[in-house]
Amino acid sequence: FEGRRKAPPGTSKELEISIKNLQAELEKLTDATPTTTHQNLSKKERYALINLRNRPDVTIIRSDKGGEMAIMKSSMLNRLAEEHLNDQLAYHKLSRDPTPTILKDVNTQLRGILLSRGFSRQFGARLMTPDTARTQKFYVLPQTHK
Repeated sequence: FEGRRKAPPGTSKELEISIKNLQAELEKLTDATPTTTHQNLSKKERYALINLRNRPDVTIIRSDKGGEMAIMKSSMLNRLAEEHLNDQLAYHKLSRDPTPTILKDVNTQLRGILLSRGFSRQFGARLMTPDTARTQKFYVLPQTHK
């Protein structure tokens, strides 16, 4: 190509060797990676699971025990969630999202502590909580028993 520069003297050979070594290592990795995964379900079970997943009246979620799967009626799951949320000792309904106010308060307190101890504003800015925080999502983990 016109205007193409050559590598500095003494570096092109080392670069070629490094590239070849890297390519050989990459080939080893791709050869070691299995191309198929082992299925723990039979075809019949997998088909049944797909059919259940497509039903609007059925919900498939992870349970509370080591990632086991729970399959239940959606109406039952909704009832369990409502029972949990209606526990007035644990929850009460909020009129608005408190996250922006909490973020502002935390950042104000943190800024005051850092400045009173002699830290720079730049250092403090790195420690501030993000402005994009959001409230947590509610989810249900059904209990499974052996």
